[in-house]
Amino acid sequence: MIQQLKKVLQNLIADFDEEIFSNENTLRLRKALGQRKSIANDILAFANIKGIPQKIYNAKRAASDFASSENQQEQILKNCYQDLINAQMLPDSAYDVISAFAEIFAFPQINQFESQKELGEFIYKDKTYKTCRIGNTIWMAENFFVMGNEWVGPGALQWEIKFGIFGIPKSKSACGGKLVELASYEKAVRCAPQGWRLPTIADFQDLICEIKGVTNKTGAALKSTSKWKNGLDLFGFNAIPLKMDDGSQAINFWLKGDSGESKLPRLCFSLDDESDEIQFMRTEADSVNCIRYVKDV
Repeated sequence: MIQQLKKVLQNLIADFDEEIFSNENTLRLRKALGQRKSIANDILAFANIKGIPQKIYNAKRAASDFASSENQQEQILKNCYQDLINAQMLPDSAYDVISAFAEIFAFPQINQFESQKELGEFIYKDKTYKTCRIGNTIWMAENFFVMGNEWVGPGALQWEIKFGIFGIPKSKSACGGKLVELASYEKAVRCAPQGWRLPTIADFQDLICEIKGVTNKTGAALKSTSKWKNGLDLFGFNAIPLKMDDGSQAINFWLKGDSGESKLPRLCFSLDDESDEIQFMRTEADSVNCIRYVKDV
């Protein structure tokens, strides 16, 4: 769609000059876009109603007068992208509009999803944890670490979870145990900081819905942009893979089942290198998984 939008913009400039995008020519631009029926014309007509071409053109004029830096131009594009999202334009269409204008006016391209990330942090037992907001839920944006030397069950890391492996902190607790990022279900339930909890199936379903509002690649959207084959990290969740016994990469996160913590099988969701989607899984009694606690906004 970006190429179609670019072609429409190029034709407008050829017919009317760049001033067609000025504030004074808003109605003229609307009339020009209405002369031909196409998806690209309709998208640009909607953007015109929201004043997007005018904002970007004004930024272009400011750049010509050496009054606008690349950082300022990038911020203007991000603001315009967010304006279109707030006006209920689909994220992919909004990004295509902004990208087309950026190419036409030689502006720096923006990261489509950077403005959608709502990041934060909280401190627990002298460790600062990053967080991200996805919908109406705040998720931990890194694995929660628990104390102990728990057995790591079949198919996971076994005793590879030693100091310095997979980013595990090189520190010990007061009672001499190691901090590890894998825990049994019981420990995951028990160790939640005050105000936080294990995500429920309802939280998981809400997560899927929020991601699908942006992309169908539900798993890739949560994966870090490094270490995976297909990571996008669209929301700041930043899931980093662990290396399994068979050499593959994956990571599992505990979910709290409606049936209670004593019931089997236990529930989790999984990301792996072979799929762009989140996998919903049932696990056995001796499983250990990573923890991402949540809390409501």
